[in-house]
Amino acid sequence: MMRSRASRVALVGLLVVVGLGLGAWAQSVSLNVTAYSDAIRFSAQGAVKELRVEILSLSGQKVFDSGPVLGSALDWKLLNTQGQPVANGVYLYTVTVRDPFGNVTKKIGKLAVLRGKGIAAPPLSGITVGQLAEPRLQPLAQTINDDLIVTGRLTVGSATLNTDYRLFVMDDTDTPQAQTVFGVSRSPTGSANQNTFFQLDNFFNPGPTTPAGSHARLTFARGTRASPLSVLSGDRIGSFLFSAYTGTQYVNPVMIGAYIDGAVSSNAAPGRLTFETGECFVTDGCANPRTERMVIKSDGNVGIGTSSPTAQTHINNTANQPALRIDSSAGTNALEIYNTEGSTNLIFRVERATGNVYADGNFNGGGADVAERIDVTEAVEPGDVVEIDPENPGKFRKAREALSTRVAGVISTAPGVVLGNKSAESNDTRPILALAGRVPVKATAKYGAIAVGDLLVSSPIPGYAMKCPEKSQCIGAVIGKALEPLTEGSGLIEVQVVLR
Repeated sequence: MMRSRASRVALVGLLVVVGLGLGAWAQSVSLNVTAYSDAIRFSAQGAVKELRVEILSLSGQKVFDSGPVLGSALDWKLLNTQGQPVANGVYLYTVTVRDPFGNVTKKIGKLAVLRGKGIAAPPLSGITVGQLAEPRLQPLAQTINDDLIVTGRLTVGSATLNTDYRLFVMDDTDTPQAQTVFGVSRSPTGSANQNTFFQLDNFFNPGPTTPAGSHARLTFARGTRASPLSVLSGDRIGSFLFSAYTGTQYVNPVMIGAYIDGAVSSNAAPGRLTFETGECFVTDGCANPRTERMVIKSDGNVGIGTSSPTAQTHINNTANQPALRIDSSAGTNALEIYNTEGSTNLIFRVERATGNVYADGNFNGGGADVAERIDVTEAVEPGDVVEIDPENPGKFRKAREALSTRVAGVISTAPGVVLGNKSAESNDTRPILALAGRVPVKATAKYGAIAVGDLLVSSPIPGYAMKCPEKSQCIGAVIGKALEPLTEGSGLIEVQVVLR
């Protein structure tokens, strides 16, 4: 028993290391101390998450402190904390090992340093002192694989679906702090939902195993095709996913996705970019899943509300709102259109302050008359002949006497141009009076059959037109010329409105 506690001496060249076993040491962990000409290597075998080595003088003064280092081995380069070579002599060392479950074991020993020749320490397969002290790697599940850390890289040592590792920022008491820096998740190659990805999580009050509280996630994911060699038109080849976590599920997802757009070949596989939003993921079965809102196609066409834009900008609006709105608070024009073929020519503009519209070309409307909004003192309908109301200046009523010189025109059915709207913001529902052009008119043959080309005037029947009996009687009372005959009764006929 006494002999087992005696000093052990390892001699390499003229560097002497003496280890004295003290303190509590877990049965599942063993420590090796190996001397080289340029370093002393401390390596632990067993369930090891991190290692810490402290070197002290015999009087207890700290000479070197590695701090917590991920991995099971580290090299002390015979330097103090200021990076200066230590003097030859005898030193104490303390090795602290923490396993993945937070259990801590320590070992205290003694070593002697003598300068001389020897074999240089071979490189460590893991990380060395100073490479990574903080932050610390910690898996989401409280397990760790032997190949979790390989030459400073974070790798997934299991092919299990959705294996998830995260890098936490820890404080001095090994408590996770407010943010998870990154995570890596991996599904095995060939699985039905292959989704190797890199993600950034922003946690509030996270836990090492079960994150609590709301946080946002940014994820970069590969496509969902089972085999990388099986790439078809329409496949997603990458995406950025943003989502919030309520503590039980991820909600409000927003995704920027890259897809194969068109035929796939060895020389060209044009892609498209999509922007998708929603209240939940498509697989959640909610009423408003994540859906595509905008797409940029491989030909440069931009679609809003459509996945197949057929113009440089294609807006498909199905909601009860404007498909396009332009807000302008400065500048002369709110809208300008140019012809840039050969030279830059302004061909259409809308003034911002006045709303005036200017165009170089003609206006081609669907209707056949020019009309204006009017105020009336009684109900009227399309085809009615109206006159100025003598009892209400500025307002109109149905014409109600023969050969009225107050006649103003006909209520239009479908005008090509409408004048006199109150403003662009208002929904003006006032009647529309045809001033010129071709319109349907209520007419009667009671006072004579109407032939094509006959002059029409107001009749004693309110709102109806009749044939002008004598031209000399119709001066100042003509509504227009008949374009259709009416031999008997009453009805609608086409009339060329020409007030005179």
